[in-house]
Amino acid sequence: MDTLIHADIFFFITAIAVIMLSIGGAVVIFYLVRILRRVDEISEKVQSETDEMMRDVKDFRATMRSEGIKLKTIFDVFIGFLKKAKIGKPKRILSRIAKIKNELIKED
Repeated sequence: MDTLIHADIFFFITAIAVIMLSIGGAVVIFYLVRILRRVDEISEKVQSETDEMMRDVKDFRATMRSEGIKLKTIFDVFIGFLKKAKIGKPKRILSRIAKIKNELIKED
């Protein structure tokens, strides 16, 4: 009779444990499904944005083919102005760097 009571207690505790694990597993599966749905939505958005970027690049390439010569000449003129403006600057920068080095050497 005593073993029968122990068996009943064991089966009762086991049933409670199985029920708790089942509820926990259901909650985990519920949140996992929600996460996977979000990931699917995000991947769809990334795919659509990627397709749109590809279309923009194709349009840009077509524009460059048709108007590339115009843009290249404007770009070359702009680069020419930048090169002329930079001729005097490196000497000033080098002299400043030399002054800073001399000051650091004097401080040591």
